[in-house]
Amino acid sequence: MAEPEHGTFDLAEFSDELNGAPSYTIGTKMLLENDWVRIWEIRLGPGERAPFHHHAHTYLFVCVDPGRARSRFVNGTYIDLDYEEGTVWFSDYTEQQPEIHDLENVGSTTIRFTTVELL
Repeated sequence: MAEPEHGTFDLAEFSDELNGAPSYTIGTKMLLENDWVRIWEIRLGPGERAPFHHHAHTYLFVCVDPGRARSRFVNGTYIDLDYEEGTVWFSDYTEQQPEIHDLENVGSTTIRFTTVELL
């Protein structure tokens, strides 16, 4: 696995997204929603990007189809990571400490994740 790459970007490039109401659309397709969970699919082809969105619930994701992705954060930093099939990530966020980021496929293959928000 390649080492993560870190950098900075110009927040002004994304000002329309960041100045609007935060999006709670976590994925590209909602698979299930009930009183306890929301389950999303995130599928991005090479060069595709999911806009900035807001995580206000504890969540986890599993990488289904591997690839390289960039996440940008509202502090002007980004990280590029290689996700292997089966990679699992867990984040504990609340309304008081939400996470806001985007996700861009910066690799050469379609990447796919299943994300589960715990409501």
